[in-house]
Amino acid sequence: MPVFIVKCPGCQTKYKISTEKIKPGSKVKCPKCKTVFLFKVPEKFLRPSQPVSQPRTAPVKEKESPKVKEAAPTQPEQRVIPKALEVPPDIPPEERKIHERAIRLAKILAKDIINYYKDRWERALRQGNLREEFKKEIMESWKYYCEKIPKEIRDKTNYFQEAFNQIVGKGQKIL
Repeated sequence: MPVFIVKCPGCQTKYKISTEKIKPGSKVKCPKCKTVFLFKVPEKFLRPSQPVSQPRTAPVKEKESPKVKEAAPTQPEQRVIPKALEVPPDIPPEERKIHERAIRLAKILAKDIINYYKDRWERALRQGNLREEFKKEIMESWKYYCEKIPKEIRDKTNYFQEAFNQIVGKGQKIL
């Protein structure tokens, strides 16, 4: 079975992982810093039509660490395939503009969290604690959203939640 060198995104320590012991897409826990991350086959080892789980060649070998093990999932996968956030077709034309504005603002607020707190966001995404980590920022974003979007639109839509789940949560339900 092919062996790959993986680097822990938390502490940058490199480990040699065999696809015989750990399958691509499995969660791995770094024994040094305890960061949990997904084991992925680097794209340069894949053929264009080849799925991610089947490597083409093995990279240069490095010192193997027997301490790397598959991490037990902390919670069931909550990933969903995100659908496009758009105005429902049954919205009257005179209301459409405010709905588009609400969607645009929700997306901007969600993207701001990723842009301003990139390292913290990546770490929280890996650890699965986005809601707790960004509780304050989400509340501030919601207050701003409430100031700009009329109550009747907020009450009958969930654009804010959908944008945060799709963009900040990468498909995970965080709101």
